[in-house]
Amino acid sequence: DETLIPLGDLQSVADTPFDFSTYAVIGDKIQMADPQIKIGHGFDHHLVKNASEEPEECMRAQHTGSGIRLIVKTTQPGFQLYSGNFLADSSHGKFNNHQGFCIETQAYPDAINQPGFSSPILRAEEVYEEKTIFRVESAGLG
Repeated sequence: DETLIPLGDLQSVADTPFDFSTYAVIGDKIQMADPQIKIGHGFDHHLVKNASEEPEECMRAQHTGSGIRLIVKTTQPGFQLYSGNFLADSSHGKFNNHQGFCIETQAYPDAINQPGFSSPILRAEEVYEEKTIFRVESAGLG
């Protein structure tokens, strides 16, 4: 919504700026005409994958200049993609907006208020365990 809180329904990313099923330049997608991108001033969205018992790849990024890659695997049901929408406001002029991005593996945001999302409540006798792997590699070293 206008305050960046999830609405509780899962939407397909096909034919939207949120479709990263193939390599794409994040900055190019930020420039696309999309109401969600406009509200967030870029990406600040939860992207869904299937929860898994073993970490599965949910994101792969590569810097075109250096060839450095970031591969993220997780057991979480998704991740938040944030594209540094307010870096210029919060870093005392050291960066421009969209000069970086964050990947935050997590359960569904606002799940406590969304009946269609899995419950985030952890009871005293329950164990919470998730695993996320961030792998950084050089494209030349594979």
